[in-house]
Amino acid sequence: MNPGSEVHTRGCAFFRPLLAAAALLACASPSSVPAAPATPSSATPVGVATPVNSRLAAMSPPNRARSFQRMSEYFPTRMIARAGSIDPLPHGRPGVAELEFEFEGQRHSVNEFFERNHTSGMVVLDAGSLAYERYRPGTGPNTRFTSFSMAKSITSTLVGLAMGDGAIESVDDPLTKYIADLEGTAYDGVTIKQALQMSSGVAFSETYTDPKADIHVFTGLSMLQNKVPANELVRRFERAARPGTVFNYSTGETQVLVWLVRAATGKAPAAYLSEKIWSRIGMEHDATWILDRDGGMEMGGIGIDATVRDYARFGQLMANDGVWREERILPEGWVKEATTPVEPHLDYGKLVRTPLEGYQYQWWALPGEDTAYVAQGVFGQLLYINPARNVVIAKLSTWPRGTDPRLKGEAFAAFDAIAKHLASQRADRTAEVGADRE
Repeated sequence: MNPGSEVHTRGCAFFRPLLAAAALLACASPSSVPAAPATPSSATPVGVATPVNSRLAAMSPPNRARSFQRMSEYFPTRMIARAGSIDPLPHGRPGVAELEFEFEGQRHSVNEFFERNHTSGMVVLDAGSLAYERYRPGTGPNTRFTSFSMAKSITSTLVGLAMGDGAIESVDDPLTKYIADLEGTAYDGVTIKQALQMSSGVAFSETYTDPKADIHVFTGLSMLQNKVPANELVRRFERAARPGTVFNYSTGETQVLVWLVRAATGKAPAAYLSEKIWSRIGMEHDATWILDRDGGMEMGGIGIDATVRDYARFGQLMANDGVWREERILPEGWVKEATTPVEPHLDYGKLVRTPLEGYQYQWWALPGEDTAYVAQGVFGQLLYINPARNVVIAKLSTWPRGTDPRLKGEAFAAFDAIAKHLASQRADRTAEVGADRE
């Protein structure tokens, strides 16, 4: 590809390394790479692939806000179809917008936070009721926003669903039991649980500012240039540590998991997500999932596009322990297992990338008595779930930088204040009703 155009690089610190990485990939010979398994004809791709330079231009700072709402215009995608009646989100009591919280010694309202934190769309659910909803001009309830790495948490949930269906017997099974093509690779001898915990011991660098990092090679050859199947790329990684001992955040790891879902169920992951969740919990809109090439494989760790309300509905399903309107959707016990750190190297404060969170099955666990947890994606994509207080917050953003500890810290402070406020209000109303009955 030609990295010469200035529009692709000017002020684009996060995506600029992709350009350099693309030059490094020029020696690759994708023609010799085996093709991935054929896509079922029932999973019709939607969206049209565009040239590499157009994709990079779309991610430049002036275009980013628009592009994060229109990823299917730039990348090949597969539909995640909704079905049935829409489950309405009843409106709760107002009051969240002007609620104030403290961050770095200053107080801000939630509406001020929306602006300060570069938010594109945000929905707050209070016990399933719509307590707050706001969008930037030009967007709204019908706008699909890209998930970035929030998709990892959804891919993890598909593994749980496959276990519930009996397609996967145990998370302690080796990956090679279901994916024979991983035999003889660095993933040979790695269990499903170790991959879910980002603890396979397989080397993968995800330093976004390094053009030689594996993340840029992986995404550059697959979803960006559509030259090499993503599943083939994960077969090339090397072993760096004993499985189950070291946490190493890796988008490649989630690709192995989405491949596992495809191999175990025999279904395209987007179709499986539609069948098991999107068509069963009253989603308002179809979603899409970015593929590694036309008609190819879903990018397991990146690129689900859905509306903010539908992200929030998925979060409410998790907050409800996998139950929706008295129907069990996720296997009993899966939510707690997937969101509670149990290994010492995954415990709160033990992760290299963050001083705060713990980690379990592609979910970030937050410290504190609430046992809240979050799905996270670069540029401020956050799905906060607090089952103890029955509050869910979906926040889609366009942060100036891919990662920003200060903006994330402010978001978590706001989320905590909102959850406490809504739970307290709910408890007061319950007490009032009880007093009236006496």
